[in-house]
Amino acid sequence: MNNFMLELEIKASDINQVKTLLNIENEAIPSVITAFFVQGMVSSAIGKLLGDGAIYREQETEYFSQVHVNDVLTLRVEIAEIQEKRVFKLAKIKIECKNQNNAVLARGLATGIPPKSENQEIL
Repeated sequence: MNNFMLELEIKASDINQVKTLLNIENEAIPSVITAFFVQGMVSSAIGKLLGDGAIYREQETEYFSQVHVNDVLTLRVEIAEIQEKRVFKLAKIKIECKNQNNAVLARGLATGIPPKSENQEIL
């Protein structure tokens, strides 16, 4: 694993994606997006960071502000620490999500186990 940090930029106004995520195909789009939208982005980014076959162990996220439909979100997930266990490595991952005004919307920590093939390369 050569990349220990991943940044994604997503515009929260992809109306079709938002309607599908919120299961409101025939309704008007709300002006505020649920926190599960951000949570889904985080899960996806951690999967990309750790690699296919990773085990996503746990996550704690604190939310500071709402996500609005036209927000442009920048999500940063970064491996902050690697703990050596008996038979695997445990990655501690820092999470931060900001909007287009650089305001922090969410921050947290997660842990995951990279797949065996990645475990040898992670550190």
